[in-house]
Parts: sequence; structure tokens; C-alpha cells
Amino acid sequence: MKIARNLLDQINDHARADLPHECCGAVGVRDGVATKVYPCKNEAASAMKFEMGIDLFHALEDIEERGDELGAIYHSHPRTEAYPSQTDMNWSEQYPGVEWIIVSLRDGETSPRSFHVTRSSVEEVPVEVV
Repeated sequence: MKIARNLLDQINDHARADLPHECCGAVGVRDGVATKVYPCKNEAASAMKFEMGIDLFHALEDIEERGDELGAIYHSHPRTEAYPSQTDMNWSEQYPGVEWIIVSLRDGETSPRSFHVTRSSVEEVPVEVV
């Protein structure tokens, strides 16, 4: 996926704002290019996991109304590297084919990475800032 700097900045800012908890949200895309970021409330209010509720439903409605597609689920790892956990891998089945953008805040700086994730595999894909 290609993503504009200002949209990636929105994800990074959300990650910082939700510390010490994980942030979470969605990214709409059209033709492989990110069009809009949808910050969601982490219903788990946890530094170890995230749960999206009604905010994700509203994001998916808006994505559909705009003629876009769900391109990514994003969340942060406040204390660990930006790499999918087993929980991430298990949850990925709900949205097959969608990228997982994970922002690490472990070293005090935002460090986003993106992955294609399934229950049994992880493949890193480039975050192409345009």
C-alpha cells in the first residue's frame, strides 16, 4: 500500500496519544493507495492487546460509502517491536488480505511496519510513503 506522509503521521500521532495503551484503527484504500485513516477506540484499554468496537463498524460503513476498500488494520506495540504477535495472527482471519500496520514505540520513536498476516504466516510488505 502507498500512504501519504500526513496519513502515516495520523497513525503515529494516534499511537503516541494512546500511550500507555495500544492504539488501533483502520485505513481505507483505493487502487492500492491509502485514502483515509480511521482511529478507533481500544475497547480493551490495554498495553498488551486491542479490541475495536462500534468505531470499526462506522469506519467500514464510511469506507464502503466512499467506494474505497479496507486496506489495513493498524495498531501499536507500546513496549515491543513492530511485529505481529500470535494474537494478531489469530485475529487476522477476520480480515483476510488486509495489511497489518504495526507501530512500535519501544524506543520512544514511532517505527511503523506493515505485514500480510495469516494464522500461520507473516510476510513484511513495504510501507511506501508518497
